[in-house]
Amino acid sequence: MPKPLPPLIWRHWLLIAVAIWIGIAPATGTAGFASSELKISQYSARAPTLRVYLYANADPVGIFDPSGKFGIGELMLVESVIGTIAGMAVPSISTAGPTGFVVDGINYYSEWPIGSQGRINIGRAITIAHSMLRNAIKDLSSIYQSATASAAYQYYFGNYDAVRVNKVKTNFEAIRAKLDCGKLTFRSLTKGSPEYDPGRSGSNRVVAWVRGSEPNMVNLQPLFWASESEESAATFIHEISHLVANTDDALGYDERLLHRHAKFSPANAIRTASNYERYAMKFYP
Repeated sequence: MPKPLPPLIWRHWLLIAVAIWIGIAPATGTAGFASSELKISQYSARAPTLRVYLYANADPVGIFDPSGKFGIGELMLVESVIGTIAGMAVPSISTAGPTGFVVDGINYYSEWPIGSQGRINIGRAITIAHSMLRNAIKDLSSIYQSATASAAYQYYFGNYDAVRVNKVKTNFEAIRAKLDCGKLTFRSLTKGSPEYDPGRSGSNRVVAWVRGSEPNMVNLQPLFWASESEESAATFIHEISHLVANTDDALGYDERLLHRHAKFSPANAIRTASNYERYAMKFYP
């Protein structure tokens, strides 16, 4: 059995055949057709052929070919063959870097596979986070000046204490500065991603996460994309607090537990990321 021709050889002969058909290479002789043509069998069990003198699939009586070249169906078949051969070359691999986008005048970046709709969703959350942070800092400034804790502050951070209020305010200002630094990049992870975090006991309830070795990267997991915009905004505040305020999740996420620590252990409340998230949410809309 003859050895099949390599793909590049097939491509070479196919291009020659096409050139003959369109008249780049003129036919010779006085008998037969005025020009040679490429012919690929049409709707036939017989294999396609590149024989240049085989007219109408070797059946000029039974097959109608008024142009002397191709019918519509045959042309589509030729395009299919050329496309298949061209596709044998090199597979397409995305090498694009992060995509930049602007929200509220600030530059942000997203990594593949986050597309345009994903960036729109992130942008909405960032805009809401800006509003939350602005109003939270305004409340904290008022508390510091009046020496009276607001209901929201008291619920999440405890009774008024000038040092603690100033610490919380400083942390919120640092969160806002990080959100507006112009370097934040968002990465989307799936369950198949090597860095996907399954959470405690494989609960798959982690929405997002950050790490100190990548201070400008926010990793988004599948649950993030199922969240409402205000929840996503609060998630950004939560995660960025880890980076700039050294907060942790040791006290968990339960609302009653967070309030209990604010009441009996406000120093621990100040170190808990969820308290910043929940306090900020009190100021939206």
